[in-house]
Amino acid sequence: QWDPNRPNSLATFLGHSQLVYNAMWSPHVPACFASVSGDGALKIWNSHIPQRATMTLRAHDAEVLSLDWCKYDQNILATGASDGLIRGWDLRNFSSPVFELKVDV
Repeated sequence: QWDPNRPNSLATFLGHSQLVYNAMWSPHVPACFASVSGDGALKIWNSHIPQRATMTLRAHDAEVLSLDWCKYDQNILATGASDGLIRGWDLRNFSSPVFELKVDV
């Protein structure tokens, strides 16, 4: 977190083992954001608890490059990875994707 009027960050969120490619605030839950990285992980964070992610999932066996929250459901988001897969996830059940699309890359 940053305050443009201060030279230092307000909080640092550590958890990914490789470069973070995307992080996005939830449009539904004000203190919640998700991040994805080259380590294949999708992490859900509470901005009030920077010490650890509240949820972690091995989303892909490749670098996860993007994510987006569902506009209509606060529990659904999608990830896209360098393996050519787009996967949909339900935060209430991380055991497997709710959908998977294969695209040519």
